[in-house]
Amino acid sequence: MSHGESSTQPAGSTAEPGLFEGLRIVELGQYVAAPLCAELFANGGAEVVAIEPVTGTPTRWSPPGAPDGIQFVSKARGKRSVALALNTETGRQIARRICLDADVVISNMRPGAAAKLGLDYAALSAENPAIIVGEVDAFGERDGQPSKAGVDIVAQAASGLLTSLTLDTEPVMARDVLLTDVAAGILLAFGVASALWSRERTGRGQRVATSLVSAALALQVRTAHVVPGADDAAVERVEALRAGAPFDDVLERRIADSNRMYATYNLFATATGWVATGGVRNNAHVIYEFAGVDPDTADRGGRAAEEALRAALAEVDGDALVAHLEEAGVPVARVRLLEDVLLDPDSVATGLVDDFEHPRLGRVRLPGAPLRFSGAVYRTRRTTSLPGEHTAEELARLGFDDDALAALVQDGVVVVGSHQTTEDAGSDDAEGAAGG
Repeated sequence: MSHGESSTQPAGSTAEPGLFEGLRIVELGQYVAAPLCAELFANGGAEVVAIEPVTGTPTRWSPPGAPDGIQFVSKARGKRSVALALNTETGRQIARRICLDADVVISNMRPGAAAKLGLDYAALSAENPAIIVGEVDAFGERDGQPSKAGVDIVAQAASGLLTSLTLDTEPVMARDVLLTDVAAGILLAFGVASALWSRERTGRGQRVATSLVSAALALQVRTAHVVPGADDAAVERVEALRAGAPFDDVLERRIADSNRMYATYNLFATATGWVATGGVRNNAHVIYEFAGVDPDTADRGGRAAEEALRAALAEVDGDALVAHLEEAGVPVARVRLLEDVLLDPDSVATGLVDDFEHPRLGRVRLPGAPLRFSGAVYRTRRTTSLPGEHTAEELARLGFDDDALAALVQDGVVVVGSHQTTEDAGSDDAEGAAGG
């Protein structure tokens, strides 16, 4: 039984085929973007082989002091583990052979690292033209040169996402959500699926690439535009910055000029907590009526209307507001804590979350599979692996016998099913993840 497997039948192991059954993927990734991308395929039954350092991928030790930390468990369900020392020639050759035996390789290694290790698309496709290599980096290539290294917060800053989130001159950081990492992982999964579809027609693989900054711009699709006449103020703000105007002054002007959709598409503090209302053109009047505010005398949805609504709704009962808007068909919800959502029985009933028994961590609750298909299995897998738990099996697949495997273990090239402690943890090479 795999490490962390539930005593019940693991999701995705029924007689009904998984959506990606028979697809073999190698994950060369750490942290979020590449592991998330690979897990989206594992949910559909793909065989995902995660190559990690002999000391274990860093997320195994998060939080510190707990092997198989929750940050690892949340991104490693249903994956096989091969632990290799990529700072050795033998380790690199083994990794290369494992990759060449796959349909897809997914990577978020540091810029230039995959090429240095001989694990990039150019090197792999020379021997396997059908292979698909999906890569995510921080900033994207320019003129054929590798991207700079980066992480989520840096991409949020560099893409303008931080200032899009802020409501005052101190930028708001989506620190725990890791927006660009997650969005890049989802975009890369779409790209890989598209390349698989193309390969069905052509027989050839290809490289698919995205970046954290590209993902951040995609998240800002509503406001990411420069249209002559409509966005002249935006152009003027950039010109002011380039002429040396203080950043905070320009940011304050941007906030003052911000294009709000509607005063009723907003968050409001009521007498009993915060409520999010989705009032737009066809239903905004319902919110004005409930609040007793006349939109015609309140700037027709502008800032004056917003201020009037805030003052009126601050005195009402939040549940009464929610009930009234739901009855009228206006989108509305209480602002909730994440943990309230996770611990809500309705989240289990609707498949938003999934539970499984982990031998060290106990009963773990994590997000469920974010998609549903009417004709194929697509579920979270209820297993996690020890560092190198599947090294022996994967090397046997490549033709290594027991003596050869024992020699590799003795030389420190591979780890087989290690129960390492955090004191052993560290990086066995300098190539790491791009940050994502």
